[in-house]
Amino acid sequence: MSVNLPALLLRLTEGGEPVLLHGVTDEPPGTASGIRRLLEQGVLEQQPALTTWDPCPNCDCGATERAIRWHDGRPIAVCPVNADSDTPLSLETLRVYRVSLAGFAGQIAGALDLRDQPEEVVPCLWRLGRLEAGPIALLATSSAAVSRPGTIERLNALDSGARFILIGAIASASERAALAASGIGVVLPEDAFLPSEPTQPIRINRTRFETAVPGADPPLLTFNRLGFLVTFHGVPVQLGPRDFRVLFVLVREANDGGAAARRDDLHRELTGGSEAADQVGDEQIDKSINRIRTALCDAAGIPRSEGTKLIVTVRKHGYRLDIPGERIRID
Repeated sequence: MSVNLPALLLRLTEGGEPVLLHGVTDEPPGTASGIRRLLEQGVLEQQPALTTWDPCPNCDCGATERAIRWHDGRPIAVCPVNADSDTPLSLETLRVYRVSLAGFAGQIAGALDLRDQPEEVVPCLWRLGRLEAGPIALLATSSAAVSRPGTIERLNALDSGARFILIGAIASASERAALAASGIGVVLPEDAFLPSEPTQPIRINRTRFETAVPGADPPLLTFNRLGFLVTFHGVPVQLGPRDFRVLFVLVREANDGGAAARRDDLHRELTGGSEAADQVGDEQIDKSINRIRTALCDAAGIPRSEGTKLIVTVRKHGYRLDIPGERIRID
């Protein structure tokens, strides 16, 4: 089972209440078992099953939905004009679950070994409790919750002088940097949780929490251009001259608001802006990015598959180093 159920549920909560999960299957294997476990834990609440289905994908009858009929104990989405377009369904795909945000927050707090009772301090923002290391864990079931006027003041009133770690889909590096300046470190949902297991659908990635506390840790990445030295998690990163220059562009953009490095900028850095015949091609840049990903993962002692999270491909644009600017030091 490789699905990350809590991250999936947090993506659904962005749409607002009610938070519904439709048509659960067992792909990948074990998903259905994880859903049953979430039902037992009170994170999900089963709702009445669907009685209608989407219209035929290629039908021009004008119907906005199809009725569901039962034949030999199996549900079928019936096309009103063409029986050949009838779609056999499984019982599982008709099931609908509602997410209990209070139950969800409670189970995440339990997975973090917190003893406090989760509290919704403002709509869609939950105080989960104090971590053993000292910071207060927060959960945002809407990424907009933490940016509402008065929210940070409310948090500081509850826990004066505390630092916070927020689980939330704050995609913008500049927003994460602004929160860090206010004492709130951010862990993205896909990083906060480990892949679900059938009997343990909510599993915490504690390593990510250890590096998210604002002001508590040294820079994740240091870059010394003159000394030709890069460290990640305090470990020297071994890079060739070309890869070092590519990383410099990524670091520069990440440190300046978290923007993606455009391919044009990477080409310009590697060619000195010249129009020489030996221009660097996209394939060479892509290979360089992959080598940098590998080197960073090896330095941090994490699986190389995590490299695509450290350097994110921005389609039709370039690459973005996904390290908050406040965790980068350029010497």
